[in-house]
Amino acid sequence: MNAHTTTEPAAVPAITARGVTKVYGTGETTVHALGGVDVDFGRERFTAIMGPSGSGKSTLMHCLAGLDTVSGGQVFLGDTEVTKLGDTELTELRRERIGFVFQAFNLLPVLTARENMLLPMKLAGSEPSPEWMDEVIGKLGLSQRLGHLPHELSGGQQQRVAVARALLPQPDVIFADEPTGNLDSRSGTEVLGLLRTSVRETGQTVVMVTHDPVAASYADRVVLIADGRIAGEIDHPTVDSARAHAGRYVASILAVVIAVGYIVATLTLSSTVDASVSKSLATQYETTDVVASGPGVTEALLSAVPGVSAVADDVSTYVRVDSQAKGASYGDALSIADNPELRWEKVSEGSIPAGLGQVLVSADSGIPIGARITVTARDSTVGAAAPTAEVVGLVDLSGSAQRLGGIKIFTTAEQVSAWAGDSAEREFRVAGDGSRSQQQLVDSIASALPADSTVLTGEEATDNAAAEYMGGTKILSTVLLAFGAIAVVVAALVIANTFAVLLAARTQELALLRCVGATAKQVRRSIRSEAAAVGVIASVIGVGLGVGLAWAIGRVATAADVPVPLSSLSVTPVTVLVGLAVGIVMTMLAASAPGRAATRLSPLAALQPMESKPESVQVSVVRRVLGVVTLLAGIAMTVLGVTNQQVPAATAGGLFSFLGIAALSGRIVPALINAAGGVLARLIGPVGSLAAGNAGRNPRRTSATATALLIGVALTSTLVVGIATVKEAAPAAMDSQFPVDVMVSSSGSAPLPAGLGTDIAAVNGVGAVSGLDKAELTIDGRGSLAGFGVDAARVKDVLRTEISVPAAGQLVLSPADLTEYKLSAGDTATVRGDRGVVNVSVVEGVKGQPALLDRGDLGAAVTAPTTDSYWVRLGTDTDEQALAATDRITELARQEAPGSDVQGMTEMRSALDSILDTMLMVVAGLLSVAVLIALIGVGNTMALSVLERRRESGLLRALGLTKKGIRAMLIWEALLVAGVASVIGVLFGMVFGVAGTASVFGIEDVALSAVPWVQLVAIVLIGGICGVIASLLPARRAGLVSPVTALAS
Repeated sequence: MNAHTTTEPAAVPAITARGVTKVYGTGETTVHALGGVDVDFGRERFTAIMGPSGSGKSTLMHCLAGLDTVSGGQVFLGDTEVTKLGDTELTELRRERIGFVFQAFNLLPVLTARENMLLPMKLAGSEPSPEWMDEVIGKLGLSQRLGHLPHELSGGQQQRVAVARALLPQPDVIFADEPTGNLDSRSGTEVLGLLRTSVRETGQTVVMVTHDPVAASYADRVVLIADGRIAGEIDHPTVDSARAHAGRYVASILAVVIAVGYIVATLTLSSTVDASVSKSLATQYETTDVVASGPGVTEALLSAVPGVSAVADDVSTYVRVDSQAKGASYGDALSIADNPELRWEKVSEGSIPAGLGQVLVSADSGIPIGARITVTARDSTVGAAAPTAEVVGLVDLSGSAQRLGGIKIFTTAEQVSAWAGDSAEREFRVAGDGSRSQQQLVDSIASALPADSTVLTGEEATDNAAAEYMGGTKILSTVLLAFGAIAVVVAALVIANTFAVLLAARTQELALLRCVGATAKQVRRSIRSEAAAVGVIASVIGVGLGVGLAWAIGRVATAADVPVPLSSLSVTPVTVLVGLAVGIVMTMLAASAPGRAATRLSPLAALQPMESKPESVQVSVVRRVLGVVTLLAGIAMTVLGVTNQQVPAATAGGLFSFLGIAALSGRIVPALINAAGGVLARLIGPVGSLAAGNAGRNPRRTSATATALLIGVALTSTLVVGIATVKEAAPAAMDSQFPVDVMVSSSGSAPLPAGLGTDIAAVNGVGAVSGLDKAELTIDGRGSLAGFGVDAARVKDVLRTEISVPAAGQLVLSPADLTEYKLSAGDTATVRGDRGVVNVSVVEGVKGQPALLDRGDLGAAVTAPTTDSYWVRLGTDTDEQALAATDRITELARQEAPGSDVQGMTEMRSALDSILDTMLMVVAGLLSVAVLIALIGVGNTMALSVLERRRESGLLRALGLTKKGIRAMLIWEALLVAGVASVIGVLFGMVFGVAGTASVFGIEDVALSAVPWVQLVAIVLIGGICGVIASLLPARRAGLVSPVTALAS
């Protein structure tokens, strides 16, 4: 650039016009060519001035360039006011700071191409630098034509000479007046490309007047002029457009951020658990070089291998632990290494067990030092070992994976082996003496052991152990990601709706883009660029939010001593890539449909907003047909699932039904809103009528907004109704599977003592007790059978529900047992035991009941049947009394039959209620993410509606509607949309919550009285209130705009 441009501040536009008017003629012949033009032209940009013939575009350029005087107003070139300059000053200004490219080339015929190029600089007494001269001539392809006169050049070559003449002085701005008007399309494309290149590569400022849409499409910006006034403008269709509409994208960005953050947090927590588990287990194998296991592996064999320094015999078994402090707990008994080198446990208090009958327990078990516990292994044998032990110390497992999977007790390998017998799991950890590498030691040990032995390095053993521990956490991650998928679907609906509304609001802009030569493909590319920008920005923020959320959860969980290890934050590249991919792809896909719809518009669509046009008949019919077919298919599958108690069929039916409703929402939602709006109009008058009309004026947008909210409300309602009806139906189902109040069962092969039944009968609150004798029998020719002998009269006294009770000479079998033994009711079967044979008549029992015989028949077949269990009927009036009686029975069983199991119906019901309540709280919390995103969509729709209806709002204000009335109108509109969506969602949730319960328990066990009507009404109210809250900010903004400003927009 020349000296003139270097002194000007960068913030000053290249050209500025303020209030410019141009009047030709006087009196009746007066023509107002320009009527108060205000416009700026930025530096280093290519701007096209476009308008129809007679619009004033050429007049404006002449005034801007100082070729014509203005009737009023000011024109500035940089910081120089052109309108104050005299003729000589204007001449010098045009010569030094302005370049021209005219339609008719305007080359002097007596001068060569080179001389025409240099003419303005010769007049100014200057010369271009040789380098700049060569660069311009080279770019324009004129090096072989410099000595030719104009008539010896083609039209395109003449115009290139004119472009070179304009470029060589490096002016502040080049004005091009219809530069392609007299050229063929090929030459015109070349000239426009040259002007575009001069802007991009040399920083030139170009202002071009044209009526050609194709020529205007080369510009960065199009200024539209009509009747001497600026009618609008179109900025660059990608980055500038996205920046111009950035405020409108806030809701979409929030939706993507929340969905991506949720998924990234879930994946990060999953990988954090993996890393924490691996880290904690690495401590267990930290000093271990080799781990060996197999039926033939012994400590002696391993110790004899050269290079082995120490061997630990790790014995473990699954156990039940009974204690006064905690009652019955389940977990693992683990052996402690004798050699301190291989002992990984950190004893925080107490001492290491010195022999049989002494144990350590985990410090978080709640069992104190000195307590006596009863340990029963899964497959313990009678007389294997004394099951009681004393707690002599505590092991610190904080932050360790070993806290997962229940209680942990530690003792000697001899004690664990005595408890578990042949069922013990065994592996040997080996430490080397350093004389061999780990792999060499593995090879040596493998060669010394039987062929079927397994030999691993310590690292491999850590990985295997971690995989076992992390199985349950993978399930949790999968469940959480399922809810993340719901959030993604809702976010996609919000994004799609946002883009549909944005593009509708920009219909004129898009149509004008088409007018100025942009193809449908270019417009779609522009929209994809905007969507990609939104997706990238939101996804990056979402990834950061998700990682931060996972870190915070880990810190809180660690501080709260949650048993799942979360101490080592792990953010994997896969997590980051998945988060970014989900956010970007989701945004791009969600924006694709609105983008395609926008590009189907003809340029005339600038006169008609897209959303006000009805859906095409063909699309509408297809949508309705698909919706009806899908809905009917869903209803049929749901009915099938309910009638046949098939949960997968009912689940699929619910999904298809919802898809059908979503497809039909464009009809259902507006119709319901119109109906509700009619009521609202009658109740609150004109404001309500306007709100109802606005809510229903754009059916597609309204239905999309409502559907997003409907998903979250429907899922929440399904859960609420399902859990409430399950609570009502589950006790009856439990009664059929568990026909007594309390059942005391033996553990392993150790029978229950006869005196226990007498003591239980003496407990306050116990109504009746009946013992069941057990024996292994054989049905001749049909296999073995575990038979239970009962006293018919006593059993009937303890039963809460009807089951088949045998009389003498009868064998009662469940339907499943009848099928297994290929018997039918009424058949005669021969039952054989160690004492003799009994012929019995087969009776069909109820589903799930054990095989029952008369106690006398069992005694005739078996020498010494053992008491396997006691069935107890309580005579209490309240759940509290029942729980107290059950606790007393549990204490008696612990004292007289260590290791026995006590199950109580009241306790089981209480536990089930607790589980269901917890599930409701957790899942509702997860679904709230989807509801939050949906409500962002409601707020976004309201905000965009405010922008769209800005002039309408101004008209209403001008006609007498107050700010308060404008705000009330928008709030009622949001309430209609959110309220209708909530009502539909609750109805859907109620139907499918009941259907889900019926598919599990059967329709006859579902009580409609259990439907939580109060909670469902609360959900509808909350949905409506949240819709109102979402609309408050847009409503406030709408009320702040003055009528004059709104009408002028």
